[in-house]
Amino acid sequence: MGNQSITNTVKELVEPALAEDDYELVDIEYKKQGTRWILRVFIHRPGGIGVEDCKKISRKIDDLIEVENIITGNYVLEVSSPGLDRPLKSEKDLLRNLNSRISLSTFTPINKYYTFSGIIQNVENEVLFLETNGGVLSVPIENIAKAVLEIKF
Repeated sequence: MGNQSITNTVKELVEPALAEDDYELVDIEYKKQGTRWILRVFIHRPGGIGVEDCKKISRKIDDLIEVENIITGNYVLEVSSPGLDRPLKSEKDLLRNLNSRISLSTFTPINKYYTFSGIIQNVENEVLFLETNGGVLSVPIENIAKAVLEIKF
């Protein structure tokens, strides 16, 4: 099984199990680092993620992977919160951050530009509505190369 199919299989298995406990799967990575494989699972829950959440979900994911025999070799499982500076990847990510200021870049230009900054006004039918200095911009989510929160300290 290739890296992408392992990632997809783990996602299909883990997503409903997390939802049972009111967690949301944000992202999964399965990569080789040095001589070992690492499976990183990023989760979200309203109110935040603590160490106990990570331990609980780690045990649950480990059990599911073992029962289904998805990963046959040795690997390290890391479960964590994606953090504030993570990319916003899905419609759920964007909706969770309504009225927040973000920076984004697109795969193809919109009005001759590839980068934008603005406030998330809405997300509907896989389209982000971003309030910019030049008005409200409609950006199909599939055209978003990267979107991150602008965090001011």
